[in-house]
Amino acid sequence: MAKVQQSTKALKSRNNHAVEQHNSYDDNPFPDAEELSKLKALDPNIIEYLKERGKREQDGRLDFNDRRMKVVEKSEGRTFTLNITALYMAYSLIIITMGAAIYFLINNLPWPGSITGGVSIYLIIQAFLASNKSQKAAKEK
Repeated sequence: MAKVQQSTKALKSRNNHAVEQHNSYDDNPFPDAEELSKLKALDPNIIEYLKERGKREQDGRLDFNDRRMKVVEKSEGRTFTLNITALYMAYSLIIITMGAAIYFLINNLPWPGSITGGVSIYLIIQAFLASNKSQKAAKEK
């Protein structure tokens, strides 16, 4: 039987006014012993009914937790797959741009080769720096 307790308190200081409100919820499916004895006087089968009701509620909570864990596991699996795919794509892009830079340099095209190689090296460094920065931010949270 859900019970709610509420308390409200007004606080005043020289220039400030504040209101504190506290709500407390008790979601215990069983009533107090005193209330249970009164209910048993009305219906002798009330205890069995409450036991069955509590069992169904517990099963529902466990089922909810199981479903939530499955959703989290799927999400983590998808995140892992996405991260691995991004790493392979980045590696492929590095190989292609560096290969293009080497091709340009071998064929006596120093400007396109140096620009392609320089831009690819710059992007690689920026990717590592951004990754390091995001990891530090995640650790601080």
